Amino acid sequence: MRPVLDDAAARGVRITMYVMDPWCASRRDRYRVEPAEAAMEDPHRYLRECLVPLAKCAARYDNWEIWTFDFPVAFAVEKIDEVIRVMAYAPGRRGTESPILALNPDFAAYEFFAGQLEWLRARADEPDGEPWRSKDVRVRPFVLPADLPS
Repeated sequence: MRPVLDDAAARGVRITMYVMDPWCASRRDRYRVEPAEAAMEDPHRYLRECLVPLAKCAARYDNWEIWTFDFPVAFAVEKIDEVIRVMAYAPGRRGTESPILALNPDFAAYEFFAGQLEWLRARADEPDGEPWRSKDVRVRPFVLPADLPS
């Protein structure tokens, strides 16, 4: 997937990614019910195999952002152009095993899932907004760890 994203960023396409913080408490609970082969079960593995390579690639572009969030989710939501792809998380299954629902703006559920992405963006743009700050809900830019091996 990285080469596709790299090519899109090089062409000037704006890329914004929201991923679960590898160290947050809700990550432990969510991955407690996924099979052991799920990449995010081990935060070190998830950083090494997923986030660090993505972040190194994204760092070359001003139009590619990676944000982390620290709360549980039931769906993975991706918006590419005007299509939203939705994958559900379920006990005993990896997120990548979910059926992928592809929705265009004609589907009634489209606005619901588009709203999820807008909500994340609003948390990133206004990190001190209430009631979310009091509930310790955070969406922050992903920063590569300083102690990465070279």
